[in-house]
Amino acid sequence: MAETVCPACKSGPAKIDGHSDLRVQTIGNALFSFRCQRCQALWKRTSTAEGEYGWENITAEVLEPGVGIVLPARPPSR
Repeated sequence: MAETVCPACKSGPAKIDGHSDLRVQTIGNALFSFRCQRCQALWKRTSTAEGEYGWENITAEVLEPGVGIVLPARPPSR
């Protein structure tokens, strides 16, 4: 991540697009997030039934912990 937050992220994304440097990326199975191409800040967008958009900075969050099970080592062939 960049040392400083860009001016657009500092003031916060707005409306559906956020700001011109945000790019959509997929994380995990279904979570869409937006990464700023200038400062690498990570954002999550929400919407309401009224069609308004809200933005939450998730840069410092763990987005999805590892999922799965640990399998035992395969026994040697005989």
